[in-house]
Amino acid sequence: MVKGRHILLFSLLIMLFSCKGKEDGEFTALKLRNAEDTLAYCIGQDMAQYLFTTQAKLDAHKLDIELVVQGIKRALADEKLLSHDAANRFMTEYFTKRLPAEALREAEDFLQDVEKSLKNVSKTQSGLIYEILREGKGRKPQPGSTLYLMYEARKRDGSVFETTYADFEGEVSMPFDYMIEGWKEGLAMICEGGAIKLWLHPSLAYGEKGTDMLGPNQALYYYIELIAVI
Repeated sequence: MVKGRHILLFSLLIMLFSCKGKEDGEFTALKLRNAEDTLAYCIGQDMAQYLFTTQAKLDAHKLDIELVVQGIKRALADEKLLSHDAANRFMTEYFTKRLPAEALREAEDFLQDVEKSLKNVSKTQSGLIYEILREGKGRKPQPGSTLYLMYEARKRDGSVFETTYADFEGEVSMPFDYMIEGWKEGLAMICEGGAIKLWLHPSLAYGEKGTDMLGPNQALYYYIELIAVI
């Protein structure tokens, strides 16, 4: 259920983003003089984390800053264009129906473009688009095994949302049985030392629910190197 406070939270999101250009001194000079100041700051910090997560789920969809500012001003002046119930109904419909439907159409358009424009890719019956860069040698992933790998994950706009290459520790371990379906199918095609590119339809990734940092029905790209199978 989408709560009514999201209207104010999205407004604050734009205000937070607009502060990125501020000089560092304007932030370091902040003083928390008493318990109430600290409480207020903690609430703001907690809201910011929630807002960044929500903005990530919107993917490429952007909000009109001027309308957001007007929403804040009118709400504070009790001159709202929409009632609380009407706004809540719209927000619920947007996040449960409209956004998932639009994201699915965009994901499928993106995957069709990938399939048409990249010469070396193949497609499985499930809809997984892949390109094997190295087949590797040795053991193959199978149910019950643990995989050591390195990978980079991108959204369809090319932005990286996860990577092990920026981590000092490098490779990570994951149980094969708990991987998303696109990973299971793709990694089963290579052996230790192999590398593969995967383009996942939402049904092979995180579906309509998405994750904390991904919106609904996202098509995803992965570059994966399989280091070892245990």
